[in-house]
Amino acid sequence: MSQRRRTGESEESGMAGMKERMAGRFMQWEGKATGDPIRRTEGKLVEAFGRLKQTIGKIGRRRAARPDAAVPTDRSRRA
Repeated sequence: MSQRRRTGESEESGMAGMKERMAGRFMQWEGKATGDPIRRTEGKLVEAFGRLKQTIGKIGRRRAARPDAAVPTDRSRRA
């Protein structure tokens, strides 16, 4: 049984950011083919956002997989 199934994660969470990365690459290609520098820059930004989403997803999965991952306590109601 995979780690995702044990933790209850969906298969899509492993692909976080992949759509943005692919769309960004396509936008860069489109801008290069048409000679549009704004479209290329927009593609670079979308791809960077996808990489950020992937990195955040990896960090979250690592934290969830740790056996000593403690649930944060709510400290807003201190007595």
